[in-house]
Amino acid sequence: MNKQNDLLKIPESQIDAIQNIVRPLKYSSSSNLFYAGQIPIVAYLLLDGLVHFTKNGKVVNTFSRGNVIGLKELMNNQPVDVDAQIQPGTKVCFIDRSTVLNILEQKVPSTLNKVINKLIRIDSTIR
Repeated sequence: MNKQNDLLKIPESQIDAIQNIVRPLKYSSSSNLFYAGQIPIVAYLLLDGLVHFTKNGKVVNTFSRGNVIGLKELMNNQPVDVDAQIQPGTKVCFIDRSTVLNILEQKVPSTLNKVINKLIRIDSTIR
């Protein structure tokens, strides 16, 4: 895995905070989360398992627990330039735009607010 992926990780303490807001989902089989050229409709917090980013059929990056992918693209209406394939048994939380905005609009900024604010600026297609 790429050491730059750590930029897209949230602290363990904040994973619980997000799970209290959105329900996790476990994939029983491999599936595409998004394709190159799409604008994501949600961001994904990986709770367990792996997601591979592929380009031209080759794996260019792999993400694991604590990584948030697609957040910057979701909030800026930007297309991604890779395909994302979730592996069997992977558990994720879908974080939609309204949930992100609710976190960011808190009157008293929380740790989660600060983490999300930072992640919005990071390109999740880091390779």
